[in-house]
This record gives sequence, structure tokens and C-alpha cells, in this order.
Amino acid sequence: MRQNESYSEITKWISATRFVVSEESQWQVKERDPSATVGQYGEAEKSEDQSDEPGALYDALFDAKGECELLPNDKSQVLNTQPQKTKE
Repeated sequence: MRQNESYSEITKWISATRFVVSEESQWQVKERDPSATVGQYGEAEKSEDQSDEPGALYDALFDAKGECELLPNDKSQVLNTQPQKTKE
């Protein structure tokens, strides 16, 4: 597995200790279709760029947002998550 791109950002502060974070990651996975793993949080498709690599390559996109809460000692916890709609 190779991560091609990833980012996360706080998109909204709900209160002084709660916020919404958005995360998107793009991966390339070798030989195993990751569709079941990403589930409702993303999509996967067989890569068109097979180059000289043996076995199948899949491109996977993960796109989610979550509500988080700040905790003591510079920690945070995720309270809930949901998939984001892919922008087309």
C-alpha cells in the first residue's frame, strides 16, 4: 500500500472544546480490492496505470468528517464520524 495524498483540517469550531475535522486520503493498494475496507467512507477502483507492476493495482479514496473534543494533556477524542460527499 502506498499513500499518494492526505490532508486534514478543522472546518468548524462548535464550542471552545469541540470541533469538526475533515480528512481525505488517497492510496494505491496492490492486489487486493479495498472497497470493503473503505466502505461508505470512500471508493476504490482498479487503476488504469498498470505500468510494469505485476498484479492488480487499486486506487482508493477515503473522505470523512468527524466531531472531536479536546482533552487534557494535548489530546483529543473522536465523538462521531460520517462520510463526506465527494466533490465532482
